Amino acid sequence: MPVALLFGGSAVLWKAVSVDASNAAAHSAPQPPRNLRAVPAPNGIYLEWDPSPTPPRQVADYRVERFRSGDSTAYVVQTQQTLSWLDTSAVGGLQYRYRVQARDWFLAESGWSAPAFGLFRDSVSPPAPDSVALTVNPNGLFVSWAPVRVRDLAEYLVMRSSEGSPFEALARTEAPQYLDTLAAEAVAYRYALVAVDYSGNHSAPSDTVAGIIPDGRPPGRVAAFVARGLAEGNLLEWVPPDDTDLAGFRIGRSRDPRLSNPIAELPAGASSYLDTTAAERTFYVYRIVALDRSGNVGEARFADALRPDATAPAAPGALSTEQQGGAVLVSWSPSPSPDVASYTVYTRSLVDSLERNTVLPRDASRLLLTPFGAGIPTAFHVTATDSAGNESEAAEPVLDAVVPRGLWRSLPGIPIGRPGGFRLVSVPGAPTPEWRFEGARGRDWEVLDPVTLGPGDWPPPSGRPVWAWSRLPAVAPADSGRQVIQEGYEVTLPVHSGWNFLANPFDVSLDWELVRRWNGVSGPLLGFEDRWHPVRDFKPYSGYAWYNAGDVSSLRLPYAVGRVEFSPELESAADIEVRLDSGVTLAVGIGLPGSAPIGHPPVPAGTPALRLVPPRADAHGNAALIRRSVPGCVVAGECPGGVHEVTLELVGYAGVIEMRAAALPPGWTLVLRDFQGVRWTLSDEPTRLLVTGPTVWTLEIGSTESPAHRIPGRMGISHAFPNPVREVWTMAVDLPEDGPLVVEFVDLLGRSTSRLIDAYLPAGRHGFTLTRPRDLAAGLYVLSARSGAVSDSRIVVLLD
Repeated sequence: MPVALLFGGSAVLWKAVSVDASNAAAHSAPQPPRNLRAVPAPNGIYLEWDPSPTPPRQVADYRVERFRSGDSTAYVVQTQQTLSWLDTSAVGGLQYRYRVQARDWFLAESGWSAPAFGLFRDSVSPPAPDSVALTVNPNGLFVSWAPVRVRDLAEYLVMRSSEGSPFEALARTEAPQYLDTLAAEAVAYRYALVAVDYSGNHSAPSDTVAGIIPDGRPPGRVAAFVARGLAEGNLLEWVPPDDTDLAGFRIGRSRDPRLSNPIAELPAGASSYLDTTAAERTFYVYRIVALDRSGNVGEARFADALRPDATAPAAPGALSTEQQGGAVLVSWSPSPSPDVASYTVYTRSLVDSLERNTVLPRDASRLLLTPFGAGIPTAFHVTATDSAGNESEAAEPVLDAVVPRGLWRSLPGIPIGRPGGFRLVSVPGAPTPEWRFEGARGRDWEVLDPVTLGPGDWPPPSGRPVWAWSRLPAVAPADSGRQVIQEGYEVTLPVHSGWNFLANPFDVSLDWELVRRWNGVSGPLLGFEDRWHPVRDFKPYSGYAWYNAGDVSSLRLPYAVGRVEFSPELESAADIEVRLDSGVTLAVGIGLPGSAPIGHPPVPAGTPALRLVPPRADAHGNAALIRRSVPGCVVAGECPGGVHEVTLELVGYAGVIEMRAAALPPGWTLVLRDFQGVRWTLSDEPTRLLVTGPTVWTLEIGSTESPAHRIPGRMGISHAFPNPVREVWTMAVDLPEDGPLVVEFVDLLGRSTSRLIDAYLPAGRHGFTLTRPRDLAAGLYVLSARSGAVSDSRIVVLLD
């Protein structure tokens, strides 16, 4: 029955309710959920389970418990009413145990479900370690760095490199520091760190630090230290010590044996040094010490040398000639060099090429030549020689002819000579009617070839001029006069297709650019001075070569002294230069733009020359050096994938040469291939070659996309020529991959006698021109080539 209770003056009615046993059982704790499953997801672990068998209206929510191996207790990480949950707070790479329990509205909890285990691996790499530092420790090298602040960091990977070798894994550590107790003395080490997370992701390597444990032992003393004075400088040579930690050498120099000023520091592999800064005729004392990687300095060695004088004095200037009766007075300005000992006056007859040399003392500045052959055109030049025997370049030569001056040519409107005067003239083309000279040939008149300077053909062939001299006037045909045009005069020269040899019949120089524009032709005018080279001034009384590529039948030469403005044209796409050991430079143009690119004209017999042999010729015997292999493609650098070949021949010379590509536009490659298949890639740096006689090369001309050479399949010496050897020989070595190359002479006891090459080279076939070491005696040697662990050798005989 109801009971009334009084609280503070208020009555509260409390009604007693009886509860039977069946209702109490209905509100007992729920049953656990079933079939819990844990599935890895890209960014966590996905959980799902079957609901508790308890009626759903009695279940308020579910609680998820997570336990990680190594933790001291499990934690409830989620309370929710759904039957699934994505655990995004789990750390990748670690395994977790999960359990689920149900809870009713009275907070009564069920037991835990059967456990489920989950693990996922993320794909995010940790950041690289930072602030890496290295210190030398009594027990080794101590490396430290700032800790990487990420929750899934597992460890650090310590990487180490020594002596420039690749990095290798050294150790793993969880602490941001490591002591390398295995580091050796005097070895340069580099360290880098990589952070690794639980999922196995590696960070990028950290910045590297370098260190070395110094030693206190100085390196050994160099042996056999000698110094020799050469023309190009003082040559120092030595035998390095055999210290494993050798770092290099320091060389000092002084004119006072008690002092030494450092002039060079060289790497460990050096065994010689050429001091090109040493003054000539100056005595020097040299000091050399070995250095190791710890900075220790070895004991010094000393040697002395005197560099000889090899610098030629400056050339004399203002050379002039003056006729004095039957003699010629040659005058010049003295050379400004202080060590001039004498002057040499050279005279050369342009008729028979006879030379006459006269040596004069240092205070001379003129020479009277008497008697002198009358009427003979002669070239004069003078040089200075110092007390060491060095001869200067020649002063600007002067061309003169001594009395009587009998040859003159009278043309209507503008006389260029006078009776009794001498004039060196040119007769271009085949005269019709012929010119007539009075008197006997060889006594009263003569005709010279302007290129060879020997006797010329008379009458001359079409397109080729001659030089003529005479004591009496020559009679010109009546129709050989100039025709009046606008403001001056002109002469018409007959020419033919291909090469023409031209001469200027006027008494003034013509501008070749003006001649080209006047006639609407192209191509350079070539003059010959040891080699053919382009010139712009078309001077009188000189022979020139011009290639007629347009099949014009004549050239009109306007009598004009003015010069025209022009934009220089690219006359050749590339130039090959060959320097002979006599100092003479030969050149040839390759790939002239236009419809008919051409080489160079012939040179006098017996003169060293470069010749280009085209692959095929036209009806006139002329050929384009580079033909069109792709429609619309003229220049090889623009031909996709095309490699063109021409033959390059050196005639009239034997010895060592230096060959280089003097002009090489972008996109071109020039590869020289000799008769043994050795390839030499030409650049603007000289390549030394040995020529033993008439030599023919194949010149491969292609774009940079074309392979310059093939990669050999094995390492070895492809050839060594000649054998036996006296002074100079060539050899080629195949390298299948980039790497070091050492070439040396080894005696029959296996001892290295001379190291010839020590370099790091790319893969390919490499050609070398080598000179026999001066201190290597005649005998039987092994020529050894070594790259890494692979070597090859040839037996070579050295002759006296």
